[in-house]
Amino acid sequence: MRRPSTVLPSAVLAGLAGAALLAPGSASAATNCPDADASAPAVGAARTTAALGCLVNHERGQVGLAALKTAPAAARSAQAYADDMVTRGFFDHVSPEGATPADRLTAAGYRWSIVGEDLARGQETPRQVVQSWLASPPHCENLMSREYTDTGFGMTVSSTEGPYWVEVFARPLTTPLPAGSDRSCPRSPSAVQPTGDPGTDTDPGTDPGTDPGTGTDPGATTPPTVTATRKGRRVTVRVRLARRTATGRVTVVLRVRQAGRTVRTVRVRRAPGRAHRITITVPRAVAGLVRTTAGRAKAVTTRFR
Repeated sequence: MRRPSTVLPSAVLAGLAGAALLAPGSASAATNCPDADASAPAVGAARTTAALGCLVNHERGQVGLAALKTAPAAARSAQAYADDMVTRGFFDHVSPEGATPADRLTAAGYRWSIVGEDLARGQETPRQVVQSWLASPPHCENLMSREYTDTGFGMTVSSTEGPYWVEVFARPLTTPLPAGSDRSCPRSPSAVQPTGDPGTDTDPGTDPGTDPGTGTDPGATTPPTVTATRKGRRVTVRVRLARRTATGRVTVVLRVRQAGRTVRTVRVRRAPGRAHRITITVPRAVAGLVRTTAGRAKAVTTRFR
């Protein structure tokens, strides 16, 4: 799984955080996206999410990245989660029952190798949302990652908080991960300041989930304590993060290997000084290992039977 990201006027998986989307040099091309500047409540979810997809792929195309294609399962997952957050009045990459972006995408019938999620709340137009995500490093890293091939969008309007926005990112289990590094983020600062709320902490996500979240993440320097157990195809990783004085959550990256290859990558953001349990579904019920990195600390490798 990967990073969850939420964008609010203050939060992203485990949380990131819109305004004018593009830098001056690319504004004209983006205006070719219908409804990019239309009010989401006025034009509805279908037209709004289509505009989001157009804007996202425009930005990726500007730096030579392949366009993301809409996967029906990812779209169902994103829209259902936007609806759920509005109906039950919460905003987080993890549902009240503890379901992560990866859990939701799996339930929608998508077999993934990596998952991410960006959230936002309060932005009125698709362009404002994309601008907010680009201005937030964790959200931007999801949006501009070469690891993702598929996406899905959701948008639901709350009578009190404005629109809730969800983008799910994924790569099929059968598609090998690419080589090379991702683009740097945030992307070209815009003349328009971000508005709305990027969201509260989310985790790409076992997630992925991917939410940038609020607060800074200077990175932990003390390696985490990690244990991993497997029951069938479910690997449970328990990660205890060291305490620190800096504010913000720690980015935790887990890479699960079986039979000599990486089968799952999960990025989540978690609070320091606590123990966290992350459950990952793997392709085969066999032994393997988990390589865990927390912030800037040295990676820890843990085997499971």
